[in-house]
Amino acid sequence: MYRGFSIFEKKWVYGFLFIAEDMKGKKQYQILRPDYFIGLYKMHVVNPETVESYVNYDDSNGNPIYENDTVIIDELECYGGNMKQAAGKAVIYKGMACLKIKKKYMPAENPEAVIGEDVYIPLYRIRKIYRIINTDKINSMSREV
Repeated sequence: MYRGFSIFEKKWVYGFLFIAEDMKGKKQYQILRPDYFIGLYKMHVVNPETVESYVNYDDSNGNPIYENDTVIIDELECYGGNMKQAAGKAVIYKGMACLKIKKKYMPAENPEAVIGEDVYIPLYRIRKIYRIINTDKINSMSREV
């Protein structure tokens, strides 16, 4: 499942990603949403910079989490240490849904988790996930289009 910001409807749409390409190589990103009333798919042309994938995890309220969603986690137990709370971005890293946290916010006893300046924690190791809706991004997309 994917989401993207529709260019014409000026709203977020959810569905299957389809990338159409003409003979000159120009690409158009589309989200196909099932229309159960007539049994077909409804096509929405979306801004390619806004296309994000579902990471196969939901927050504690049952809302789906997509790439680049800012989330707060609670009760993390991994790498030999415990953390009460941390915040970061949901990303797909090496084929796995992870929470990307800046290195400076992690305890020093987690050296094996550090890749460059960021730490990637698999989401399956987290007990509670709270999603923060990034309204700045949504508002900026509404103004741009």
